[in-house]
Amino acid sequence: MSITGNILDRCEPLCKGWSRNSGQLSLLALLQEGQDELRDCDAKGLVWRGTENEGWPPYLTTVASTYRYSLSAAILSSVSSITKTINGTVYAVRPTRVRKIFIDTNSNFDFDRHFMGEPYIYSFNNPFRTSDDRVEIAEIPVHIEVALENDLPVIEFPFDPGASTDLFFCEFFWEAPRLTAETIPICVPTKFYPALVDYVVGRVSQMDNGRSNERIEHFFNGYDRGSDWVPSWKEQFQEYMDSVAQESSGQVLLLW
Repeated sequence: MSITGNILDRCEPLCKGWSRNSGQLSLLALLQEGQDELRDCDAKGLVWRGTENEGWPPYLTTVASTYRYSLSAAILSSVSSITKTINGTVYAVRPTRVRKIFIDTNSNFDFDRHFMGEPYIYSFNNPFRTSDDRVEIAEIPVHIEVALENDLPVIEFPFDPGASTDLFFCEFFWEAPRLTAETIPICVPTKFYPALVDYVVGRVSQMDNGRSNERIEHFFNGYDRGSDWVPSWKEQFQEYMDSVAQESSGQVLLLW
């Protein structure tokens, strides 16, 4: 049986009157909801990485006089599809939210003519580095709209980005495959399976009884263990997914 099914096995005895995977009272639907709640955070370990750009995020393809872009593989340079390999199976996934748009400061970009405030000042490059590319990156202030149920996330530039295929790095989060069956894998580390059980059972109790409960409180708010405070499952998940991911090397400069 799949891990998804195993998690439902743990929930089912505590959720009388609910179906495992179908209908209006579906535990599988709550399991997907719980997974989405955990992953709805700004953790570097949830950023999509392809193989097209030497370990860096893909480049955004921009067009002169076009300010708004719906994020899909079609506007990412050299990216034919956005996929993740999970348990040996390739799944098509969609972007959910853009984390940041940034550029290499050694690129040909007119920093001081686009943004209000002090002009951009170049920093010294590492004298011991033989290559001077991507030593320093600058984040571009863009307007971002998150993905909705049937809409992709949107990036809107406050200036004409011009035509480019190798200037703007696009870092974004990806959505776990929808749990349409128990054979679809869960996309959280094993140590957070108890968090999903707490969410499913806690949500069932919340909806059946119309009030909060310890499981939901543990998931969203944390709890007092007597000698110390235990952070919520959501906080623990974000911290863990940040700690296991390496941020891009180089100094980051915000252009605001």
